[in-house]
Amino acid sequence: MPRQVRVDMMTEQLPSAANQVNVDPAFTDALGNFRPVIRYGVDNYTQAGLVFGRSFAQRVFRRHGIEDFTVFPPGDPGFFTHGSAGFVWSGVGHVARAHRMGTSAAHAVVDHRQKSWEHDNLYIVGCGSMPTLGTSNPTLTMSALNLRTAGFIDRGLDGI
Repeated sequence: MPRQVRVDMMTEQLPSAANQVNVDPAFTDALGNFRPVIRYGVDNYTQAGLVFGRSFAQRVFRRHGIEDFTVFPPGDPGFFTHGSAGFVWSGVGHVARAHRMGTSAAHAVVDHRQKSWEHDNLYIVGCGSMPTLGTSNPTLTMSALNLRTAGFIDRGLDGI
């Protein structure tokens, strides 16, 4: 019976001003609504973490006699080189920092309640409020933030 071992490396990516979600009038959908324009890359620090993780996996494979079939295709969107070796990074779909939470409108889109700084009756909830994420799923943290925001919204309705 064949056996297979898979090793994935995940690193926390530090916040970067180069990674942005914006709108541009040149990019709209069929109804004329703005589509997001996303600029995203992985910095050298994060790439170095992935390179270290790969070297660790190779040591584990050698120690246990595991044949390594890992391939990093140069055409992959996440391809990068380090030294003479090629690597690939990929995201896990945890979108963060798209509507960053912070203490002032100058540095964030929402406050600690996930309430928009610019629109008094707008709450923007979800992982986008988090300025950065660790390597694990953010589901519990996101759920806690969203439940707290629901409480703020509910208390705000008392006066209506």
